[in-house]
Amino acid sequence: MLNKALNFMTKASNIVILNLLWVLCSIPIFTIGASTTALYTVMLKLVKDEEGYIAKDFFEAFKGNFKQSTILWLIALAVAFVLFLDFRFFGTSNMVVIKMLQYIVTVITLIIAMILGYIFPMVAKFENTLQNYIKNSFYLVIIKLPTSIILLIFNVAPLILTLWNIYTIVTGGLVYLVFGVALVAFINAHFLNKVFDTLS
Repeated sequence: MLNKALNFMTKASNIVILNLLWVLCSIPIFTIGASTTALYTVMLKLVKDEEGYIAKDFFEAFKGNFKQSTILWLIALAVAFVLFLDFRFFGTSNMVVIKMLQYIVTVITLIIAMILGYIFPMVAKFENTLQNYIKNSFYLVIIKLPTSIILLIFNVAPLILTLWNIYTIVTGGLVYLVFGVALVAFINAHFLNKVFDTLS
């Protein structure tokens, strides 16, 4: 019982530390991709009790995967901006054809969100080219659709709840600052390890 309690406290403290490192390293915004990859590099090991030195491993992964992760993140931002413009444009019309296009863009947005649920953990886990990271992430979305939907819910639902109103923005913002992002990554890592084990 004591060992379980100590293990829980250790993991909880590591999650808080990793969240702080992620927040600090994500402040320039364009580094969010590298921070997320570094977070998952450690988290995929943490859920298996294979972690080493948390901070050291985080910064090594941040540095080692910086270029690829940053390029992928900037691509994701560019795509998100285009989709945002599409939603704004389609939202100004009540035409049936435009509404159908809006539904299509919504589906595309969900697929891209699911791809992002895999792509940075894949950079953390495997060595590959940018093209193959994107292609393989899309492939996983299709063949692991139930898991993809679960990851999407864990990634998006807390954010939606946080942005619900002023009170939730303040409360949720504090949660995200203390442990929120790392906790989501910790939960996701359990599913991701199972997926990645089938690829190894």
